[in-house]
Amino acid sequence: MADIKRPNGNDDLYREETHESALNRVKSAGLLTISLELFERLYLNPQTQVKGDLRKIVGNPTPLGLVGFVVGLMPFACNLMGWQHSNIGPNTGAANIGDYWFIGGPLLLIAGLLEFVLGNTFTFVVFVSYAGIFFCLAASFQPFYNAAGAYSESGLNNAEGALTPEFNGSFGFFLIACAILNVLFTICATRINVVFVVIFVGATMGFVLAASSRWCLANGNVGAAGQLVVVSLLMLTNIQSFTDLQRGVGASWFAISILGWYLLAIQLFTTMGIPAPFPVGDLSGTWAKKTKDAGHEA
Repeated sequence: MADIKRPNGNDDLYREETHESALNRVKSAGLLTISLELFERLYLNPQTQVKGDLRKIVGNPTPLGLVGFVVGLMPFACNLMGWQHSNIGPNTGAANIGDYWFIGGPLLLIAGLLEFVLGNTFTFVVFVSYAGIFFCLAASFQPFYNAAGAYSESGLNNAEGALTPEFNGSFGFFLIACAILNVLFTICATRINVVFVVIFVGATMGFVLAASSRWCLANGNVGAAGQLVVVSLLMLTNIQSFTDLQRGVGASWFAISILGWYLLAIQLFTTMGIPAPFPVGDLSGTWAKKTKDAGHEA
């Protein structure tokens, strides 16, 4: 079995070869081992040695996971920014509950489980974790589960409960946990590429802002964050209220959803053999070099 390695000193020739012959190389995986960069470009996961030939039999589930991510997140981000008369408030995003239940959550879950079968641990954890986040959002908005209604006076009024300090204060801790998780994902993504790193940085920022907006509302003072300055990927905004915090969340998540579409386009084009010489800021070579240098020093 021959290994295809990156030529030294000629990135242009390597890029042309990679994208024009990517499909043929993947299809002929029984004879060739695809390059480290191409593998991580296709699977968003470090290349690992696994037993069996499942990667030659099972299709690449990564694009499916990206579809669930971008189609689930982008509409929610637009809602949070109040575009086209979208409501900005505790129930922002409830209009897209079907999106979370039947597109975002399921597609990420299916893709994640297939990544597990293929031995791609990082993308498995990322996709299944985000599937869980989408399902949690859907359940929080769904009156059947009475997540917010339990905090109302009647114990059943979802709209009233969503405005209570108890609900918003409690929900903020879930968002902080998601932010911490994305910090870990950010560190791990430095093994993959720059675009993936920026996605997790933006996601972390969004979750922190979302938690801040909930706690701001819980404290009953929508101007409590008046001195907070937040830099998002799209704007520099002086936060004056709960509404501004929500817009900051939307801006961060909208930016990373655009990057998600970018990765999805690259994945689909490469899979179909369409030349896609779009940069992603490959970081696999950097880590491989550091590992090699550390081995020499040892």
